[in-house]
Amino acid sequence: MGKKIQILLFFCFPLALRANLPGDPIEYAAWGQKMLSAIDQRKQSPPEIAIPKLGALVSQLSQGANVEFGERPVFHAAQSALLAIPGHAKYYQEQIEQTREFVKYYHALPKEEQIKLQNQSREEEAQRHTPVGGLTDRLSYGQVCYNTKAL
Repeated sequence: MGKKIQILLFFCFPLALRANLPGDPIEYAAWGQKMLSAIDQRKQSPPEIAIPKLGALVSQLSQGANVEFGERPVFHAAQSALLAIPGHAKYYQEQIEQTREFVKYYHALPKEEQIKLQNQSREEEAQRHTPVGGLTDRLSYGQVCYNTKAL
């Protein structure tokens, strides 16, 4: 894994854990059906694609603000699909080992370099979440897109 990607994961991972669930009951039901269908399709993907995608969804739906209503069918479907993929544990073991190596590398850098990497990672993450046209807001990019569609 490249150093830039590791830097983004290390500093910006919490920003990516936003599912932005719809508040309207009708939209919420449609979202649930859409997500269950997407999970079924993702099961057919190769493990190197399915594992990170399903893992990200499980992480998003594990956050307090993103917990589904009721029995949490989308979370459980994503979790079951992820755990059913052979090699999922090895994938996460490798991710943990790579992150540990990066943390060692990062802490060995002089403070000035650490700050430079942090700033660079934040700028890159902000660019990834900037809507077309360059407008920024305190809302995440997903919230902006969702709110735009709801208008």
